[in-house]
Amino acid sequence: MIAADARRMYRALLRLLPRAFRAEAEPELLEVFDAGYARIIGGSRIARIRFWTLTLCDLLLTAVAERAPFRRSARVSVRTLFMGLTHDVRYAARTLIYRPGWTGLNAGTLAVGLAATIVASVLVRNVLLAPLPFPESEQLVRLREVSDDGGRWWPSFPNARDWRDQAGSVFRGVGIADVPRVRVVMLDGTGLRVSVSRAAGGLFETLGVHPLAGRLFSADENKPGGPPAAIVSEAFWRGPLAARPLEDLHIGVGDTQYAIVGVLPASFRFLGDGAAWTTPADVWTPMERDSDLGMRTSHGYHVVARLRTGMTVDRARTEMNALAARLKRQIHEPTQADAVEIRPLQDFVVARVRDPLRWLLYASLAVLLVACLDLAASILAQGLDRTRELSIRIALGASPLRLVRHLLIQATALALPAVVVGLALAVGALACIRAEAAATLPRLDEVVFDARAGALAVFIALGAALLAGILPAGVLASHRFTERLRVRGAGAAIGSRRLWPALIVTQVALSMLLLVGAGLLLRSFVAAVNVDLGYDAARVIAVDISLPEVAYAEPARRIEFYDRALERLRANPAVTAAGLTSVLPHETSAMTAPTFRDSANARSIFAAYRLVDDGYFEAAGIPQVQMDRTAFRAGGALVDRTLQRVLWKGRNPQGDRVQNNFSDRVLTVAGVVGSVREWNQDAETTGAVYVDFHSRPAATGAMHLLVRYSGTEQAAAKAIRQAIASTDPIVPIAMAPLQERVTAGLADRRFLLILASGFGAVALVLASVGVYALVAFGVARRLRESAIRLALGAPPSTVRTGALSVGLLPAAVGVSIALLASVWLGRALRSQLFHVNAVDPLVLTCAAIAAIAAAWVAAALPARRAARVDPADILRMD
Repeated sequence: MIAADARRMYRALLRLLPRAFRAEAEPELLEVFDAGYARIIGGSRIARIRFWTLTLCDLLLTAVAERAPFRRSARVSVRTLFMGLTHDVRYAARTLIYRPGWTGLNAGTLAVGLAATIVASVLVRNVLLAPLPFPESEQLVRLREVSDDGGRWWPSFPNARDWRDQAGSVFRGVGIADVPRVRVVMLDGTGLRVSVSRAAGGLFETLGVHPLAGRLFSADENKPGGPPAAIVSEAFWRGPLAARPLEDLHIGVGDTQYAIVGVLPASFRFLGDGAAWTTPADVWTPMERDSDLGMRTSHGYHVVARLRTGMTVDRARTEMNALAARLKRQIHEPTQADAVEIRPLQDFVVARVRDPLRWLLYASLAVLLVACLDLAASILAQGLDRTRELSIRIALGASPLRLVRHLLIQATALALPAVVVGLALAVGALACIRAEAAATLPRLDEVVFDARAGALAVFIALGAALLAGILPAGVLASHRFTERLRVRGAGAAIGSRRLWPALIVTQVALSMLLLVGAGLLLRSFVAAVNVDLGYDAARVIAVDISLPEVAYAEPARRIEFYDRALERLRANPAVTAAGLTSVLPHETSAMTAPTFRDSANARSIFAAYRLVDDGYFEAAGIPQVQMDRTAFRAGGALVDRTLQRVLWKGRNPQGDRVQNNFSDRVLTVAGVVGSVREWNQDAETTGAVYVDFHSRPAATGAMHLLVRYSGTEQAAAKAIRQAIASTDPIVPIAMAPLQERVTAGLADRRFLLILASGFGAVALVLASVGVYALVAFGVARRLRESAIRLALGAPPSTVRTGALSVGLLPAAVGVSIALLASVWLGRALRSQLFHVNAVDPLVLTCAAIAAIAAAWVAAALPARRAARVDPADILRMD
C-alpha cells in the first residue's frame, strides 16, 4: 500500500474518535502516523501487520476513553474505581465457584473453540508465516526455467551453472542440488540403502548452513576429478556411523571411497518441492566432481539463490530474463530457459499447504465464534434472571457503565479456566497432528508450543470472553432496559424476541457451513480414493532394489540378477505375477521427455519413459490392449492409450515408430497398454513409453519389483526375501504393500478432511448446546403462560409445539442462509476439490438434515419439560 492510500485509510479510521477531539488533535495524529508508516515501508508483512494492529488498538482505546462517562465526571476517584473493580472481581469469582455446572459448561464451550483456534493459529504461524531456519531467509529464492509456451521446468545443470557464473550482480550466491536417490553405500563391508544427493555452487554457503562437525566442501573438491569428499546428516552420523571421529572415516558410494569431511546439523532441511523431493538426503557428494551432468534440456535440478542486499524479486526477475535471452542467443543449443521464474523460497516450501491451512484457520474462527455466541447467550440469560438485583442496583444509583463493567469482568473470569483447558486440548491436538501428518505438512518439526503460543492463547481467550460479554452487556446496560428496570423493577419485560432467534440463526448457519465444507472435502476424498488409477494396487508388494555398484558394475551382471530373481519369484506358489519397473506408478512423474512420431513435422508431447519387463503389466494390473511380446523383447516399445489418442488420433500404432528423448534410438511400437495416473490420484494421465529393461542394462542400477500374491502378505514377503537372498544375499531391499504407498498420496486430503470434519462436528455440538440453552431459557420465561394455557384446557402438544418453534423456526432460517452461503463456499473451495461439484446437492441435503436434526433434539428436551408442567404448582408459585 502506498503512503497516500495508507493516510486516507487512517483518516477514515479517525472517525471513530469524538468530533471535538478529532478536530483538535487530527493534525498531530496524522503527523505521528506518517512518521510511523515511513519506518515500515519496504519492511516485511509481519511488520506491516504489527503496525496496523497497534494503530487500530490505539484508536479504539482512545475512542473508548474519550467517550466513557467517567471522562465527563470528575466525581469518580481512583479509589472508588479500584474498590468497584475489586468488588466485581470477587463477585464474579463467587459466581463461578457456587455454580460449578454453569461454569464448567461455559468454560468448556469456550475452551473447545479456543483449542481449535490455537491449533490453527500455531500451524499458520509456524508453517506459513515463520521465517525459514536459515539466516536472512527472506533473501532466499528458488529459480526455474520458463519456456516460450509457458512451461515451467526445474533447471538443467548447464543453465544453472551459467546463472551462477554470470548473475553476480543479482545474487550473492547460487546453490544447485539434484533429487536424492537411494543407493547402496558400503560401510565396513556392509551395504546400506541410503538416500544420496549431490550439491554444487556453494549450496550450503548460500543457505547459510554451518556444519555440526567438520567442514563443508572446498572449491577443489567441487571440481571435475576433485578429491572424493562427502558430508552426512547428523542422523546418519549418530546412527550407522556411531558418531565416530571424522578422521579416516570413509564410505563407499559406487566404485569410489569418499572421505567424510563434515556433518550437517539436525535442523538442516533442503526444502524442495514435495513432488520431487520426497526424502531428505543422508549423504551429500560434490556434484561438479562428475563430468556428465546432462544437457540443457535435461531438467530436474533444484536451484536456490540468495539475493544481494537491496535487490528485489521483481528487479532480479527482470535482470535474469535479460540474461536468459542473452544466453539463448549465444549458446545455440536447445533449451527451455527462455525466461527465469524467481519466487521466494518460502513460497515453494508452503505452496502445497497454504490454502488448506488458511481454510482451517477460517474454520477454527467460525468454531470460536459459535462458542462465543454460546457464552454470550448464557451470560445474557443469567443477567436476565438477575433482573431484581439489577433493578436494586439501578435504584441505588448504579450507572450503565457499572453494569457493563460488572458483566465484562464476569465473562473475563470464565476465560481463566478456559485457557487452562484450551491449552491442554491444543497441546494434545498438536501432538496428534505431529504423529499423523509428519509426511503431509512441511516444517512440522518446527511447530512448537512455546511462550508465544501461550501468550496467543491468553490473548484469544480474553478477546473471546470480552466479545462474548459485549452482547449481554450492551443489552442489559442499554438505556431502554435500564429505564424499564428503574420504572417497573424486576418485573420488566425483556425484549428478547429478536435477540434469541438471531443468536440461533447465526449459530446454526455457521455450523452448517462448516458441515458443508467438511462434506465437500469428504466427497472429494472418496472420489480420489475411488478414481481409476489405471492399475490395481491391491494384493501387490512393491520391492525397492538398489544393487551395490561395485559388485554390479557390469550391466550384464545386473540383467542376470534381475532375471534370476524374477524366475525364482514366479516359481513360488504364493506369487501369481511378478514384474520389474524403473519407476513405480504412484511415484513422481520423473523421466519425462518430448515424445513424437518418427515423421516430418510430428507433434510432440512430454511423456514418461519406463524400463520394464513384459511381466510388469500383469503384476501391476495394467490392461494389455495389444502386445507383441516377441517384438517388445527384441527392442520394441509399448505406448499407452494416451499417446495412442494424442499422436495417432486413436489409430492402431503397432509397427509405427516413436521417439522419446530418453532413448538414443528410434523405437518400433510393439503394442498398446492402458494409461495410468502417475504421481497421485489428482494427476491426469500424461502418456508413457515402455521399453524392455534388457535393452538398457546400464540404467538398471536401481529398480522396483512388483509382486502380486494370492495367499497372505506375510507368506508373500517371506517368498520375496528368500528369492532375493538366494540370488544374492548382499543386495539390500525395502518392501511395502503398494496400496499403502498409493494411499500415502492422499495424506494431504486426509489431513484436511479430518480437521475440517472435526471442526464441523464441534461447531454442530456447540450450536446444539446453544440452541438448547436459548430454548430452555425461553421456555422457563414462559412457564406462567404455559401453565395458564394448560389450565384453560390447551392440550400439551400445543405447548410442546410452541416451545419447539422457538428453536426450529430460527434454525430453519439459519439453514436457509447457510444454503445460500454454501454456493460461495463451494466456489472458494474449488481448488481443494476433486471430481466434485462446488454445489453438491447430496452434501447440502445431508448438512441441512444434520443441522435441523441437531436443533430439533436440542429444542425437544425443554419443550417436553414445558408440556409436562403442573399448572397448579406454577400458578401457586406466582
